[in-house]
Amino acid sequence: MSDLRPFRRLEAADKLVDFDCAVPALNEWLRQFALSDQRAGASVTYILERGPRIVGFYTPWLRTPSSRARRLPGWERDPHVRDR
Repeated sequence: MSDLRPFRRLEAADKLVDFDCAVPALNEWLRQFALSDQRAGASVTYILERGPRIVGFYTPWLRTPSSRARRLPGWERDPHVRDR
């Protein structure tokens, strides 16, 4: 039996340190930008857990990241903003 839980919204108390999807830029974005972007209203991130461990996430975008990202702290370090 799987202990996979349904997707849920990312929260400040979630432990992101051990998450590794094997794509360094995505790992970094989740740890450094997902929650602040969510708080700023730029995106919402949903996480997937197996037991106590985060095993996946997704963040749907309603518009291009670059249009909103420039107004968020740290946008210049975000590897996903292409048109600087």
